[in-house]
Amino acid sequence: MRIEHISGNLTDHYDPRTKTLRLSDATYNSTSVAALGVAAHECGHAVQHATGYVPLKLRSSLVPVANFGSSIAWPLIILGFFFNSSTTSSLFINLGILAFSLAVLFQIVTLPVEFDASHRALKILGNTGMLYEDEVRDTRKVLTAAALTYVAGADICNSAASAYTASDWKSKKRLINEREGDINRFPDCISMGRGGTYAGVCK
Repeated sequence: MRIEHISGNLTDHYDPRTKTLRLSDATYNSTSVAALGVAAHECGHAVQHATGYVPLKLRSSLVPVANFGSSIAWPLIILGFFFNSSTTSSLFINLGILAFSLAVLFQIVTLPVEFDASHRALKILGNTGMLYEDEVRDTRKVLTAAALTYVAGADICNSAASAYTASDWKSKKRLINEREGDINRFPDCISMGRGGTYAGVCK
């Protein structure tokens, strides 16, 4: 495994394709507890790759699918609002939600991968004596906070749910307008029954 210095901030990562560990400026040039924790965390990913950790393999296979889904989801949803046909509009919006779900799936699979890498990192730092016990506790807090940033990706669910709600509201509004038009045309014939169904007999 090679270790390389990469420019930027928070750009630390392990590349399983080239078996390369890349550390950012803040990590590569620092001896702080946080920097050691980040470096050890990326080493944890390298150990996962070497041992054939299944969730890591699954996440790697989902990367292209998740990238495609996140890039096409919003265009599909927005496009759905431009169609007058309820069926076509719902089709595009639901396709957008499905695309979003691929990105959500990636976030869900990522969580155990990140927590496992942090667990491996803390074990390495503690067992080798590189950090004192209190420093290991502080490092655990840093790595846990970093892993939880992936939970924020689950906010995509809220966006998808909002899109679905908007689609459902649009369909209901169209149906209401149609019913109001019928009532205006035949005021003596139509009355509303239970559940919004039409009832009544023409006079």
